[in-house]
Amino acid sequence: MSFVDWLKYFFGSFFAHRYAAESEERGFGGVLLGLLLAMAMIFAGLFGGSVASFPSYYGKSEEYTAFLYNAFTDGADRLNIEVKDGAAYAGLFGGELTDGFVVNTFENEADRQKYSVNGYDLIIDTRNSKTNYNDFKCEHKKGDITLSHEEYLTLPEADKKGYVVYMDYTPNALVLDAEKVAGYVQWLLTKGNAEAKKECEALLTDGVAPESNYNAVYELYFKHYYPELTRAESYGKAPTMRTYYLNTYMQAGADGKLKSEKYLIVLSDIAFTYFYSNDGYLRGISSFLSSLGDVSLTSSQSGEAARAEVDGFFVSFNNASAGMLSVNYLINLLMILLYSSIAWVVIALIGCGVGIMSKCPAVKSFINNLKSSGSFFLISGLLAFAFDFGMSFAFTGAQVYYYGLLFFIGVLGLRSLLHFIVSVRRYKKNPAPAEEQE
Repeated sequence: MSFVDWLKYFFGSFFAHRYAAESEERGFGGVLLGLLLAMAMIFAGLFGGSVASFPSYYGKSEEYTAFLYNAFTDGADRLNIEVKDGAAYAGLFGGELTDGFVVNTFENEADRQKYSVNGYDLIIDTRNSKTNYNDFKCEHKKGDITLSHEEYLTLPEADKKGYVVYMDYTPNALVLDAEKVAGYVQWLLTKGNAEAKKECEALLTDGVAPESNYNAVYELYFKHYYPELTRAESYGKAPTMRTYYLNTYMQAGADGKLKSEKYLIVLSDIAFTYFYSNDGYLRGISSFLSSLGDVSLTSSQSGEAARAEVDGFFVSFNNASAGMLSVNYLINLLMILLYSSIAWVVIALIGCGVGIMSKCPAVKSFINNLKSSGSFFLISGLLAFAFDFGMSFAFTGAQVYYYGLLFFIGVLGLRSLLHFIVSVRRYKKNPAPAEEQE
């Protein structure tokens, strides 16, 4: 068969039975290619629809935009954020923007009165995320006994058995000053092991840690003073406020729902937000600030110009999240591939049942059914692309994912069933010779 004939089969099987019927004579190459292209189109529909639909969602989220405008355009204490070289600087509008600015409406009542609107909360913390340490608490428990870490360390080794360590993040950041760092140095030099002492001495100048080494001294102290907690922090070298914010406000509870669903969090290197549109759909965005380039949230004094700048910033924020979003959709695509493959096999088995009951040789073969139904992957994927992209403007990402999966499998199943029915009807009109039925 010529290449032109193969193209007719590859693109025409969905539309013409005569091409789909050629599957018996062909291999699985075209089927696998069609499956891969279908997955690519489904990914494009989910990802492209999510990015393209954001301005529509954002424009229909009046409570959320009112919250943003209060914080960044209209409020008496309006704020501004600037991103430069991937790092955030913030402060009052018209004032100095710094890398040490903090607002937290979850914890600070004064901030809540200024910036919490329509139930939305705001966190801005531009301190360096890797070295903005959390002032955590550590306890050891055994039955009804609870010991501080200091008390636990005084126990003989034999008495330490059976204790379970617990670490709790707090809303407070650890403030490193000369007195605290001197205490860490003293412990490392007098109670630390040989490795700890050697590393600590390398950080000292005339027996004293310079301010430039405060972070390194604390990280070394944490490593040796809390060896049980070295894996508790996945981001920095010691527990950070960044991890506290993520674990406290962005994680799902035991019921599977987010602990908080209405907020904007801007840290030194990354930002997150969740908001509801007017029709009740939840939307979330997260992005590393480096993806935004160098940008200022607002520069206009007030009015429509400032609001337009805020709108543009958050549309850009959504576009910048494309990298992280694509990873999520690629992971989800693996599940779509798995479910689609299972459905493909089930469809082929159903075809076998139809073939056995009707004695139609064209659909009795499991392998032939896999090839014939597999020839419909390409167009089913194209239709799923259109469905996913279009539905992204009406439903949440999770809903589009599940509805799109059902749509793709449904189209594939219905077209395959139609193929089986046509094959049986044609066989009934013109039965194959007995030897072909064996």
